[in-house]
Amino acid sequence: VPKPMSIGDLVSFLEISTCQDVPAEKSRFHRVILACDDDPLARRCLGLTLNAVGKDAEVYVFPNAEDLLAKFLKVINENRQADFVVFTDQNMGQMSGLELTAAIRKLSVPCRIFMVSNEPKSEFESKALNAGADGYFEGPLDAEILAQVRL
Repeated sequence: VPKPMSIGDLVSFLEISTCQDVPAEKSRFHRVILACDDDPLARRCLGLTLNAVGKDAEVYVFPNAEDLLAKFLKVINENRQADFVVFTDQNMGQMSGLELTAAIRKLSVPCRIFMVSNEPKSEFESKALNAGADGYFEGPLDAEILAQVRL
């Protein structure tokens, strides 16, 4: 079972993995940030924040897990090497965040996945980590936290 990741650990983890010493034009991987949330306001806030902090990344925000997974597969099928980061809500329409995480992990494509839910951390975090998430946050994500992360 993966170890739970604190917010400080997440910030450090993402800062280390941003190829800080490699100029963007020489970086081997392009950063692709995908996020989904079925709540329109939360989705808009998340999109604005991710676009602000993920300066050199392609950022896509979707209303459901199915659309996010379709875009993920499209990027893979274009034979593009990418550094994927996914932020997903847990409770959405047909496919949940847990199901999305499991589906992405079955593809065996390197990807960091962070799950966000209003469910209490004590009750849900182990489910998220067991599904393959790299971290779990009781939502909504604080814009100040994401602003510290160098995507």
